[in-house]
Parts: sequence; C-alpha cells; structure tokens
Amino acid sequence: MTLMLCIVFASSFLTISCNKTITIEPSRQAETTEELREQESDDTGQQQSNITVSSFYSKDADFILSFPLEATLSTNPMVSATEQDKILSITITKLEDIPQSTFFGYDKDTALKDSEELKQGNYGQDTDIPVKDSQKVLELDGINAKEFTVLSRADEIGITFERVLVFYNNGFQVIIDWKGNSEEITKDCKDYFTDSEINTSGIEWKKDNGKILYEDLYTKLSNGEAPEAAQDWFDAFDTIVSSIIFEPSIDKEITEGLFTSTVYYGKTDDKNNYIINNQYPDFFGFAKSGSLKKLSTAIKDIAGKFTEQFEDDVITIAQEDNQQLGAYNYLGGYAIANIDENMVSTYYSYYTFTGGAHGYNGISTYNFDVKNAKEIKLSGLFKDDFDYLKYLSDYSISFVKEKLDREGAVVDEEILSEGASPKEENYQHFLLTKDALIIKFEQYQVTPGAYGIITVLIPYSDFKNNINPDSVISNYIDV
Repeated sequence: MTLMLCIVFASSFLTISCNKTITIEPSRQAETTEELREQESDDTGQQQSNITVSSFYSKDADFILSFPLEATLSTNPMVSATEQDKILSITITKLEDIPQSTFFGYDKDTALKDSEELKQGNYGQDTDIPVKDSQKVLELDGINAKEFTVLSRADEIGITFERVLVFYNNGFQVIIDWKGNSEEITKDCKDYFTDSEINTSGIEWKKDNGKILYEDLYTKLSNGEAPEAAQDWFDAFDTIVSSIIFEPSIDKEITEGLFTSTVYYGKTDDKNNYIINNQYPDFFGFAKSGSLKKLSTAIKDIAGKFTEQFEDDVITIAQEDNQQLGAYNYLGGYAIANIDENMVSTYYSYYTFTGGAHGYNGISTYNFDVKNAKEIKLSGLFKDDFDYLKYLSDYSISFVKEKLDREGAVVDEEILSEGASPKEENYQHFLLTKDALIIKFEQYQVTPGAYGIITVLIPYSDFKNNINPDSVISNYIDV
C-alpha cells in the first residue's frame, strides 16, 4: 500500500504529513490500526486505552520512528527509569561534538570514518562488542545504516540483550539501542545459562567446549526459534527499524495524540576547555494543546539550569587552573517512565566532569498531569491521613538493605538512615509508571558514591488502600 502526503498511525493518536511517498505493508498497517483502536478493561477494573505504540521524532537528524509503549524511551541505554525496563535509547550527536575518546569505540574519528564507509554501502568501523554474525548493512529509504547485536561485553559474565542501529544524517550520528529485560529473558532461556559465584545476578553464560553459547542463541533468534521472551525482544527491533521514516514534515498544530521529540544542545568551548552534549525531551500533540507546551517548557528549564551551572563552574575553574588534561564534560540525557493521555513521567540525568578523580552523576524528575496541565506532587498521590513519608522511608530502607545484601555489599547504616529518613527533600526525585511509584536516590544519598543512583520500586498494589482516589495514579489501579 502506498500513501502520498500523509501517514496516519491512528486518527486519535498521531498524524504526520510527509513530503515523499511512503510504502507500508498492508497487513502491518491493518494490524497496527486495530491495536490502536482497541479498548479493554484490565484486572484492576480500570478502563485502559490499548494504544500499544508511541512515536519519536528528531528534527536535527530528520527522522521519525514508532516504538512499543511498554518501553522506556531514553537517550542512553544506561539511563533507565526502573532498571528492569525494555529500553529504547536514541542517542543523537552532532558529528563535530562527538568526544575524541568514548566507550566501545564510538569516538569522533571512528564516527567520521564510519559515516564515509556507510555512504559506500560498507559496514565500516567496528564498534562495541557485537556478535560477529549479526553485523550487516541495511538500506533505509536511501540512507545506509549498520546493525549489530550485543549479547555480552565481558565473555561469559557479561549478560546483556541489545540490538543496535547506527546511521548518519544531516551531520548527526544516530545510535538506536533496543535493550531487552535481562531478568525476563534469562528466565526464559535457562538452557543458555549456569550458576555464577561472580555475577550479582547469580548466573552467567554457559560454555560448550570453551565456546560461549550466546552465538548459539543468536542463531536461534535469527531463525525465529528462540524462547518467547527473547524472540519477542529480538523481533520488536525489526518492527522499530521498519517504522523509520526520513524527511517527515510534521505540523505540531494538527498533530493528534502525544508525541516526543528530542532537543539537542551541543557546545565546544576551546578557550575554557569544556564540551556540552545535552538532550532533553519536547512534547507536542492533542492539536494546539497548551498543556504539552507547559510540560516542555518545564523540562527545558530543568535541563537549562544544570547546563548553565556547569558552564559557570568550569569557566571559574579554567580561570584559576589551566593545567587540566582533557576537556571538562557535561553529558545530559533523559528517560521517560510513562507517556500516555493521563500523565508523563520524565527522568533527566546528567554527568559532569570538572576535574579530579571522577565525575558526578546528577538527576532530576518531573511528573505531569496531562489532562489538568499541572505538575504532579508526591503528597497528592496519597490520602490526607496517611503518613506517606514514614511509609516511603521504611520501605526504602528495607529495599536498599535487601539489595545490598543480595550483592554481598556492606550497608552503611548512618548514610542510609539519614538519606532515606522521612523528610520531604529525601523523596523529591520520583517517577510514576502504570504499575509503580519509583523513588530515585542521588549518588551518595543512601550508599557510598560507588553505587551511583539507587532506584526503589514500590508497586501501587502495596499501598492501594492509601492512594488518593482523585490522584492521577487512580487511572491505573482500582482504589
């Protein structure tokens, strides 16, 4: 089926005008439309919209794609809302702003060579640690992209499930990383794993005559013969890639539904020796809705506040000390814990290096009631007579102790009891999904800094009797 001028994923969800002919498989289009229009009641008794996909748009790299709503949309595969999500990370970086040295070979020199190789239809430079048989070149609407799969980054103990697509457009590098839920997949693929005394997960890849079995699993995945959880993750990537459209022309004034794009801000200051790579979300849709403009402005202000502070700090440092080897860095990105017609829950994460032995990881969260166009306050989730801070404190302390105990780590009782005490400022960073309240503790807040950001997940079902029936989360559980 060929459409001119306009492609519609669902009349109540997304309208995109396009300046080129787009070909869509008829069976796929019909299936998607049916999914998007379905309504069903879940086991909580709540009437739930069964919209199953969302969409992402980049003005800078000039493309659009669709992805499952169950996924966390992120700008970095390491930035997740819950640490257990399926993560679709889309990293967009201007070629000239790519650092000279990065992890897994994604440095500037490699990217420049890669871009030229792909123009010729060649796979180009090796990046990351791919399964060799997975490396291939795809042609996407006239633009060549490289694809590969990563199942381990540390021999038998490095377990991950990631499919990666890399392409270059409009002077930008785009890395799309579809990361599966490792816990879910490994449970369904028990034949490929064995007990481990080294990994905190308690398992590692099996070996057969010295050969690690992830290559065998990849073969099964490629043939459509892997266990269900793994195969679903693998196949979803193909659906995401097939949805990519270049050069879409989007009119924000007519777009229906809820839509996400990324705002990119990059800056290199040679005089003061610093580099900024910052990305934050922009939301639009619901045809001329001022609600989403208010949300986007709030997120922009949050991201801007941290970058401005970083610039002020490094300019001061540079004036006092010009002996720093290498540049000072700011890397900002985001993840979306929930996005639907009721609420948007966003997680902004940033890394700064201003000299010293190591950098600093900072966070900020913002939760937005779409229908009422206002920020969601933590206190508003609970009934007035419920001591929610004591509840969150008790739950978090117990959760962190159990987590560290499983990992064989020592609990610093003083840091934990203070950082998770029942004070409002200790619980300022929270996220909301369709199933749970998520508390994010800053680096150093409840554990020594080496543990980074600590995530505590509290299912709504655990405190359903104390949920405010007028709160936005009452849309997801029967209270």
